[in-house]
Amino acid sequence: MFWWFFEYLNRFVQNWYYVGEAFGPWSYFWYATLPFATVLPAVLSTRELVRSCAGVQRAFGHITPVSGPGGRWLSWTVLALAAAGLAGIGVWPSILSRFFGSRRC
Repeated sequence: MFWWFFEYLNRFVQNWYYVGEAFGPWSYFWYATLPFATVLPAVLSTRELVRSCAGVQRAFGHITPVSGPGGRWLSWTVLALAAAGLAGIGVWPSILSRFFGSRRC
């Protein structure tokens, strides 16, 4: 579901497209679901692998997390605004893509 959310948003903003054989909707769904489903698990498992290396722990284990003013309420507010912005792309695509869409050179 993670990647399909970005595919859904791309229907409105058209930031990327796929080159190659044109598939129908159901064919595209089945041919794309398996490769898309491997992206997030691959990134997260690579992160865990890197974090488990002793050299990485020695080099970066002493770094403390950055904290800023506002605490958790600010974090949740920023997250809610970002989610509203992403949802807005689907609701008002022409308005938001005009301001935040890709620029063609």
